[in-house]
Amino acid sequence: MNTDRFAWLDLVYTPLLAIEPDGQTVRRANAQAAGLFGRDPTGMDLSELLGAYAAGRVRGLLMAESHDTEEMVLYCRTPIGLATLGFKASQLRDEWGSIVTLRDHGTRGPAPGRGGSTTAVLDFSTMLEDIVRSLPVGVEIYDSNMRELYCNEQSEHLLGYGYLGPAPHHDDWWEKGFPDDALRGQVITDWRARIERVRADPGEVEKVEWDVVCRDRQTRTLQFRFRFISDTYIVVYWDVSERRRLEEELRYLAVTDELTGLCNRRRFFEEADRAFRVAVATDSDLSVLMLDLDHFKSINDNFGHGAGDVVLREVAQRCRGALRTRDVVARMGGEEFAVLLPSTDMEGAAQVARNLISSISGTPVDIGSATLDVRTSIGVAAMVKGDRDIEDILERADRALYGAKDGGRNRVMLSAPEQGNGDGAIRDGLSRDGLSRDGVFRDGVSHE
Repeated sequence: MNTDRFAWLDLVYTPLLAIEPDGQTVRRANAQAAGLFGRDPTGMDLSELLGAYAAGRVRGLLMAESHDTEEMVLYCRTPIGLATLGFKASQLRDEWGSIVTLRDHGTRGPAPGRGGSTTAVLDFSTMLEDIVRSLPVGVEIYDSNMRELYCNEQSEHLLGYGYLGPAPHHDDWWEKGFPDDALRGQVITDWRARIERVRADPGEVEKVEWDVVCRDRQTRTLQFRFRFISDTYIVVYWDVSERRRLEEELRYLAVTDELTGLCNRRRFFEEADRAFRVAVATDSDLSVLMLDLDHFKSINDNFGHGAGDVVLREVAQRCRGALRTRDVVARMGGEEFAVLLPSTDMEGAAQVARNLISSISGTPVDIGSATLDVRTSIGVAAMVKGDRDIEDILERADRALYGAKDGGRNRVMLSAPEQGNGDGAIRDGLSRDGLSRDGVFRDGVSHE
């Protein structure tokens, strides 16, 4: 087609570009468009004329099946500097390409009188745009109506959901990033509250992390920081999924016994201190069990420490199976375990202890070369008035455990301090639901 077909462009005062059917090259421009760019852009690639980001958005607009009548406003890197331009597209015959109407929303060209040549300023703005474009964090810029003005490559990589046509509105991504209705509602509410804060204080920068469904359909933890500069909304974000996974792994290792997978001593005391405060505040029950495997040293001596490890892991598994979800079981060290029983009085704790005796000793443990009968002694203590902290209860449970050991092992001993006195001693004379008069269980069966 002869370019004379576009001679009519010069009769129009509004800046116009005729774009080749490939959506990449300027076929012809009128004088107003040439003035906007400081030169005749005929033959130029859109990336050279507008910058990589804006050129990509304009190509999307041109390639869309239908053109929205709403103007698309973009930050552009033009031959004379940064500019904010509006675009509208009209499709001609397939072999003719498209006509793009331009509107200048305020060109930010080189600032005179600040030293340095115009070329140097342009080189700097080009370098700056290239730097932002290639940053390893997502950068997005929106106008006062929350229409996207700019996004860099990392933003396209993480949250570029394949928009065609007009530049996306900020609200377009909510449903894609948060497909769950309930979660999306919570996040939007959170975002709106934060937006009000940054609008009210221009110097404020909000920081938040959300789990977002990204372009590749993977859910990632993204950390967002956003603020307003005048009416322009700027958001920067990056993927912290791996960092949070490593932090979670380190937290797990810090509070988990490596051999058994149970809570370790540190985690037990954290949970026990918290449970004690809750029990005091709500006037509810709290009990503790202390367990020690009987004659465990002989297992290590006769069968090796590998066999001992097998026994410890199996005992840990049996404890988990015999306890409630709310209970906390921990390996305190060696062959000693502790169990925290929230909202449980002495009678309930005694029943739990009996279940543990049955679970641990009910079936021999297979160590490969042999099967071993494993027994345990358990001391039980419940919270009473006058207890100052969890240590008071643990001390009584520990004394009860030693009482069970001294009394012949493979049994449960109950600590029963007098009300109002946290010292107390192991109490005799209990006889209910299988408890003997000396408060002892053997293999879960009461023995006089």
